[in-house]
Amino acid sequence: METEQSTIQHILNQLNIAVKGSEEVYYTDKELRQFAHAFESKWTKETSDDEVADAFLEYWWDTDRPVRRCSVCGRLMRDDYCSDMGASYYCSDECLLHDYSDMNEWEKECQNNDQSYYTEWY
Repeated sequence: METEQSTIQHILNQLNIAVKGSEEVYYTDKELRQFAHAFESKWTKETSDDEVADAFLEYWWDTDRPVRRCSVCGRLMRDDYCSDMGASYYCSDECLLHDYSDMNEWEKECQNNDQSYYTEWY
């Protein structure tokens, strides 16, 4: 049982690092542990933090509780910017401006590409 607990805790710690604690904004401890138990059989000591975060996104993708992950800072999000049909996601203006010179450039992107937009994923 101790091995199971430490593996579950390790998965949750890796997730927390990868998404900078933002998982706690959207999910309960019970939901986080539910994911960790589901992912436990796929986890190895070589599994990276980003692989855990990707598995977390996939786990919740087709549910009524999906999130996206910011391409710049890694935080989870349920609303903000989607660029080019999900090629990149941005959780804030600050992160958006990491890849766009200013908001005018973003507005032009949205005008020229209907797959770039601001939205909410609920």
